[in-house]
Order: sequence, then structure tokens, then C-alpha cells
Amino acid sequence: MVEVAGVNDRIVNILEQYDVTLLKTWKGRSALLCDTEQGLKIIREYTGPLEKLCVLEALLQNLREAGFLSDCILRTKEGALFVRGRDGNVYIVKDYYEGRECSVGDASDCVRAVRQLAQLHLHLSVPPKESIRPLVQKPSDQEEACAPDGEETGSYRFRMFDPVREYERYNRELKRIWKHLRNKSDKTDFEVFLLHHYPFFMEQAEEALTLFRSADVDAFYRQEEQKGVLCHGDFQYHNILFTDGGAFVMNFEKCMMDVRIRDFYLFFRKVMEKNNWNIYTGRQLLEAYDAVRPISDAEKKLLGLKLCYPERFRKVVSYYYNSGKAWIPAKNREKIDRLLGQEDARKSFLKNLLEA
Repeated sequence: MVEVAGVNDRIVNILEQYDVTLLKTWKGRSALLCDTEQGLKIIREYTGPLEKLCVLEALLQNLREAGFLSDCILRTKEGALFVRGRDGNVYIVKDYYEGRECSVGDASDCVRAVRQLAQLHLHLSVPPKESIRPLVQKPSDQEEACAPDGEETGSYRFRMFDPVREYERYNRELKRIWKHLRNKSDKTDFEVFLLHHYPFFMEQAEEALTLFRSADVDAFYRQEEQKGVLCHGDFQYHNILFTDGGAFVMNFEKCMMDVRIRDFYLFFRKVMEKNNWNIYTGRQLLEAYDAVRPISDAEKKLLGLKLCYPERFRKVVSYYYNSGKAWIPAKNREKIDRLLGQEDARKSFLKNLLEA
């Protein structure tokens, strides 16, 4: 690797373990982008189970072979899927493609994104065991693979997600924050405002959990588990780039075994919030996805149930509670004001969706 002016020792220490020639670097979203003689690369900190990297490598390679642009994980010169930096953190290096982020305010972008998601869902499943290579594999495949510094090389097993348990955990946190607010003697203006509107959203959270418990979706989840279906796990606008070569969906590190409508819901909810729950926009997205991979009645039911939960409110109050900041940014109140202002449009959309 040639020396590049302005690159710190930490980055040099990571990249010198790869067979790449660095030309320049620049900061990306929670990552470092690198231009190399071998093409664009991205360096990311990885905090998940190390053994999951073996499955991700096989999964991303399968997507590439199916014709998708994929941020395949690079192996080091020694055949490892990761490096441990001087700071003790784990880093991975992946292929990257230059493009522009999907705009949630542009209907055509959003339609294109959900079509790409539907195409991905046709191919996302647990890779066959024979395609999964060891976490650390020496250049000679005949040699026994071994992990540096005693790292584990065991296989990773996906477990089907439990939605009821997730919402139970969310509601416990909401109740804990509510108790904290009520018991706090010296309240800020934001906290007084939050406490006033809390019962409205807490009631929504409880009702959504009750609906999920009574929905009897276990059979559908078990059916999907038997199929080995996977979802991206973090399908958001900033993980979708439109390039000259097509749509590029990246950052599969949160890939999980869950019903595929989870990915659609995450993207769909954010788009609808940005577009004031416009029924026409919602129909466009649903029809665009359904045209590529038909949405089953069970998935449509799950989508409606998920949209009933006050997820945006939960995230705002969770950030408030867990950040430990005495000063609360005004934008947090603006977010809740926006949610309240959209409530009629949201209810109208949900009624239209659930009765269709």
C-alpha cells in the first residue's frame, strides 16, 4: 500500500492488512470511504457476532451472482473477514459503489427502492452450508483454518424474530420513562409537554400490543422460519444508493430471520411520515412492491399491526431518556408536534389499508 497524505495511522493499520493500494479517503455516514486501485471500498466498525460474518459473506456473494450490486466483504491477506484495530474494535472492509441516496420526498425514488427490495426478497434466504467459508481461511484452502488471538470460528444460526416480545420490551421501556417523568420534580418545558401527551401515545402502544397478541401470527412466522427467509434488517433510505449500474442496497450487517414485510414496513413508515400519510403515495409503494413480489394477506395484516404502534414516539422518548442530556433539542418537540398533527391522516390511512 502506498502512503497517502492525511490518512491517520489507524486507517493505515487496517488497510495494510488487505491487498489494496490506497489512493485517497473521505468520511461517509458512520464509515470511511476509500478510493483504491482495486475500486471503491468502505471501512466500517462491526459490532455483531463474529461468526455471523461467515454467513454474510456467503449471502452477499449469492446476491452478486444473482445480478445485484453487493457490498461484499473483503478478506485480508491472511484470509480473515475482519481486522481488530489498535483501539480493540472490529472492522470490516467492503466493496462500495458511488451513487446518490434515495430521497424519501421523491415518490419515484421510493417506488424504485421498494421494487428493488421486492427483488432482493426473492433471493434473501439462509445460504446453504456448503457456501459458508470459515471466519479465517488461509490462502491455501487445504490448510486448517484458525482464528487469530483465539477468535471463535463457530457457525452462526439465525433464530426467528419474536414480534410480541419486541413490543413487550418497548412498552416496558415506555412505562419506565413515563414513571421517570411523573416522579421528576424539576421538569423542563419539553418534559411538561411530553408528560401531557404521553397517555395518548401510551394507549396506542398498549392497544397495538394487545392486537399483536390476539392476531395469531405464530403459524405464519413458523412457516417463514421453515423457508429460511431473511430480511435486510435496516432497509432505510441511507442504505439505498442509485448508481449508474443500478440500485445498490448496502449494510446487511443487521440481516435477520424475520418476515420480509419488516423491511417494507421500516421504509414505508418513514416515507409515509414524510408525506403526511398520503393515501396515493402509500398505494403507489404497496402496488410497486406487490407487482414484483405479491404481498400475502398475512403480510398485509402484519403491516397494519406494525403501523398501529407509535414507533416514532417511542424513538423520540427513548432518545430523550437514554441520552442523559440536560438540554433537549427543540427538534424533539417538533417531531412529537408533527406526529400529533398527522394523527388524523394516519388513522384514515390505516382504516383504508386494513379494510381494503
